[in-house]
Amino acid sequence: MSLTQSRKKIVLFIVAALMVMSLPLAVAAQTADAPANGITAPKEGAKVSGTVEVTGYASDPAFMKWQLDLLPGGDADQAGFLALGKEQGVFTHTLVTTELANGEYALRLRVVRDDSNYTEYTTQFTVANAAAAAPAEPAAAEPAATEEAAPAAAAAPAAAAAAETPSNGFTAPAAGAAVSGAVTVRGNATSADFMKWQLDLLPGGDADQASFLALGKEQGVFTHTLDTADLAAGEYSLRLRVVRQDSNYDEYFVKFTVGPAAAAAKAPAEAAPASEPAKVAATEEEAAPVATAPEAAPNGITAPKDGATVKGEVEVTGNASDPAFTKWQLDLLPGGNADQASFLALGKEQGEFTYTLDTANLENGEYGLRLRVVRSDGNYTEYTTQFTVAN
Repeated sequence: MSLTQSRKKIVLFIVAALMVMSLPLAVAAQTADAPANGITAPKEGAKVSGTVEVTGYASDPAFMKWQLDLLPGGDADQAGFLALGKEQGVFTHTLVTTELANGEYALRLRVVRDDSNYTEYTTQFTVANAAAAAPAEPAAAEPAATEEAAPAAAAAPAAAAAAETPSNGFTAPAAGAAVSGAVTVRGNATSADFMKWQLDLLPGGDADQASFLALGKEQGVFTHTLDTADLAAGEYSLRLRVVRQDSNYDEYFVKFTVGPAAAAAKAPAEAAPASEPAKVAATEEEAAPVATAPEAAPNGITAPKDGATVKGEVEVTGNASDPAFTKWQLDLLPGGNADQASFLALGKEQGEFTYTLDTANLENGEYGLRLRVVRSDGNYTEYTTQFTVAN
């Protein structure tokens, strides 16, 4: 073997050795480039306020979708849907915490596979929005102290102290109130072994349709702002649960009605101008055609159309009618999944209805709308339409 051939073999051997040695480094680099599934922000145990950017990563060889939920108090039984996506990789969602009561929460990410099984990832965080500063009270002029005035300041009867401790329940809105726009909900929640309070909205007073509003872990007076502009006109109830350390609770309710801010007075019919000549009775040839009753529109959702692609604010229209009509209800189904149904609106007048859906709060992807026309026996007929959000 010549010297040149020996040198070539040595060079080839060194190159092969370097390639073998670099292979683990390349694999490691690829592994490092792929982030792990989970929620990356907010961090575990973080304190947040205002608008919070939720970020994370969702991927799987058999990936179908990811779903993000909010768990008040970390309680999975109170999970509220936030967002869903059908593209794997990095995702973001904007969470407005000013709509939540201060306290502890969790975010839950589910990475769902083609067989509908999933892996869960959670992170705990605390909402701590600053309370609005109370206006400073004007300083009262201090009267000159006298010996006679001293005993009055010392008087503190037990009855007055008891009056300062309000009973549990709602103080606003009043029972049976008709409300519109932004409504301040106020009440009191306290107990010797207090754990938390929870506020829910019951469309039509139906506990099976309860929708979570707020939760707090400090007892005493609480407030919550309810925007009724997103609700259909009709009857609702608020439910307050004062939960004790053993997880048992006491419930308090108040009924109210959502309606327009003020009923518009119907304008009186305009009188015919004095100069208008009197109308002559129609002759046989001029006889007006006999009016026919308009055909009743079929039940269902008329807009958006099935399979439509939408963005921004979407006007949802439809018809709901039945000889034994009780109410109609409209729900949003993320990914068309009825198990993830989220209440949108309810009405107690049959006929045509409209509802404005703001898709800017939804992740791009497929959704369904479900209309239920409920009869007086509690049974109902369902109508659905599928659409895609593409903001």
